[in-house]
Amino acid sequence: MLAPLATLLIVAGTLVLLACNAFGTHLFLAPAPRGDRGVGLIVPFAAMAIAALLVTLGSVLATFRSGRPIAAALPMPASITGVVTVLVTCGVALAAIIAFAMWAEPLALGAKGQATRVLIGWMVGLLGPALLAAVLLADLWMTPDAFRAHAAGKLFSRGAVWALPLLALLGVGATASFIAPSLGISMGRARAVAAHDRSQQASLRDRLRNASLATLLREELDSLPADAPFTAYSSYFVGSAVELDDECKAVLVERALGLPDWRTELPRALRGKPYNDRWGAAEFVRLLPETTLLMHEAEFAKAVEEGVLETADDIARRPSWLTEPYDRNHDPLGLIRSLLGAARRFDGRPAHEGLSEAIRTLARESSSLKRDKAWRQLAQELEAAGFPIPAMESTP
Repeated sequence: MLAPLATLLIVAGTLVLLACNAFGTHLFLAPAPRGDRGVGLIVPFAAMAIAALLVTLGSVLATFRSGRPIAAALPMPASITGVVTVLVTCGVALAAIIAFAMWAEPLALGAKGQATRVLIGWMVGLLGPALLAAVLLADLWMTPDAFRAHAAGKLFSRGAVWALPLLALLGVGATASFIAPSLGISMGRARAVAAHDRSQQASLRDRLRNASLATLLREELDSLPADAPFTAYSSYFVGSAVELDDECKAVLVERALGLPDWRTELPRALRGKPYNDRWGAAEFVRLLPETTLLMHEAEFAKAVEEGVLETADDIARRPSWLTEPYDRNHDPLGLIRSLLGAARRFDGRPAHEGLSEAIRTLARESSSLKRDKAWRQLAQELEAAGFPIPAMESTP
């Protein structure tokens, strides 16, 4: 039973590896797709990863079969032979994937590495998997007597037994040479970003010693273009690197309400995307001074109601809305809290009933969301606000 199953896994996995490397790359001679077409390479990458897993699993099953003639010829105990077989299989399968990756990213070996890339592709991308499958299948199905009777087969198996570890090592070396530069670049970038952040923080601390946070904020806002939109100001409520004090909030409110089109842009931000803009606009209303809120109560209340209903509609269309970061939806619960906080500003006012009905709609739609940790947190937030999700008590 083990031999047929191992054979199926090895053959299926090897065929996929060879097909991707032979036909997908046109024997590593065709140029790799770029731009939007390059996104499609994720399919063969995923297929090759699964294929490598199948081949490795097949080799694991093969090690449990007794009487394997090629393994028995190795000068080591059977247990160690099995471990070596699996390790070499992993190395050869990994090498085949790296060959495809080097073809997909030609700069990995430099602009003049075409010949090297093709040679590595043929050796570890095509010869390696084919030779590995031949050895594993022969070891699975040949009897010791048949193996000893074929001198050519013995010579081939001995050569393959030496060649496969070398191919696996070549694949590991190619992996290191392929990953190391990218890893070095990533680490260099990370260090540069960290140094830049530290420099900015030190600069901010030095400036704060000589000027108030509100003064620095005014300077930054003065650098915005004259036609900066409402969201350029409201974004500070959720995107500021430091906690804003009351004076800063007053400055932002003053600047935002000084825009000629804020009555149009505020509702648009609360209805639209990206969600960071909606979140900033909700925070803007939540933090408005009481006197300012009363001056434009109807306009603010209507905008918040539209934002709540738009969010409820988004939730209804996306069961994973709480965990999908699409449209810069990086903190869905933060957005909900801000909308609830903005709506609470109108408790006891004429707009209260309309806002309450909008939040009840949001709570109803939330029952269709994927039930996970984030959903349970949302349920707690809505229940604390007095708008429990319907039938949530019957949900496990």
